[in-house]
Amino acid sequence: MYIKRHIENSIKTLEKMYKAILITGPRQSGKTTFLTNYKPNIELLNFDDPTLRNEIINTPNTFFKNHSLPLVLDEVQRVPEVFLPLKLQIDSNSKKAQCYLSGSQSFLLMKNVSDSLAGRLGIIKLFGLSQREKYKLNFYDEFYPTEDYIEKHKKLYLSYDDIWNEVLRGGSPELFANKDYNQKVFWQNYISEYLDRDVRDLSQIGNLIVFHNFMQLLAAQVSNLLNISRIASDLKISVHTVEHYLSILEASNIIYLIKPYSNNLSKRLVKTPKVYFMDTGLLCHLLGWENSITLKNGPMAGPIFENYVISEILKSFYNALNTEPRLYFYRDKDMKEIDLIIEKNMTLYPIEIKKHADPSKDDIKNFSVLNKFTNVKIGEGAIISFYDKPIHITDNVMNIPISYI
Repeated sequence: MYIKRHIENSIKTLEKMYKAILITGPRQSGKTTFLTNYKPNIELLNFDDPTLRNEIINTPNTFFKNHSLPLVLDEVQRVPEVFLPLKLQIDSNSKKAQCYLSGSQSFLLMKNVSDSLAGRLGIIKLFGLSQREKYKLNFYDEFYPTEDYIEKHKKLYLSYDDIWNEVLRGGSPELFANKDYNQKVFWQNYISEYLDRDVRDLSQIGNLIVFHNFMQLLAAQVSNLLNISRIASDLKISVHTVEHYLSILEASNIIYLIKPYSNNLSKRLVKTPKVYFMDTGLLCHLLGWENSITLKNGPMAGPIFENYVISEILKSFYNALNTEPRLYFYRDKDMKEIDLIIEKNMTLYPIEIKKHADPSKDDIKNFSVLNKFTNVKIGEGAIISFYDKPIHITDNVMNIPISYI
């Protein structure tokens, strides 16, 4: 069962601009399946095949005679040798969209493509299935908490139980398509393959058990300020090692770090971020949650629900080709917090994320702290909650149901 991916519209934009298109993202996000269905009449070559790897390494000129463009080249991070001969091939004419590439491990992949294919390559990230994709909503706008967004969004009703099942199961297309798959076994194998193939290739990490423990400790801090020193102390490793591990997970599109908002850009870059996982299925597995009933009533329900909302908002931006959304949180010395701030055109859109179904003015009491920032405009705000329809909390703040993300 193939599910239409929302990057398809964005790919069409890139095809008009670039000679080659690269789809990157975490493993098991559906990159190969997407390309197989999007370009069914183009030859697909998967570089997991050692014969193909040897062919491009040893006889690059012959390779492109045996396999003429247009092509789909899958798992290209395994053969950096492909980029230079590919450059020569696509430069031989002025056609756009001559080759489609896909690969994970963006840590090394992006260095190789930027060195060889600069100016020729359109890049897009594909993450796990979004809520919109799962429920076949043909709605592609980036999320902003505005009345205009709500009016254009097609109505979708998801029950309380529906949402928690989605949170627990995560965005893996394979898990979604195969309801009888045991998700615990799936994520165990995912982590094992990820550790064995990607982490070792990227970093020559010797002690994979320590790295796995690091991921579990990181999961326990989700939606909260990232305490690197605490993780280092608990694992008896250096702060530098923790920072190195973080960079691997971030470059591999497993986690996303959100910085605190400040009018001072330099402060924004150095202050402590919050950490979120791009797939709540992986997050729940790392934390040991195997049942949606215990999950929604457990002590981590709030942070995990916040993570789910953030990851869905991020997917709305990435699927719309906005790979650098301006997302922040707010926290000051008086412990006043705002869960999420989206900045666009010098306008701040504040958002609170609540796992209850009773939104009220008390939930947005901290929005007024943004008034001290005199060089920006304060736009419409929102509470994202389980209340099942959009309603005004104040003239400028709405409740937005989770199903509207």
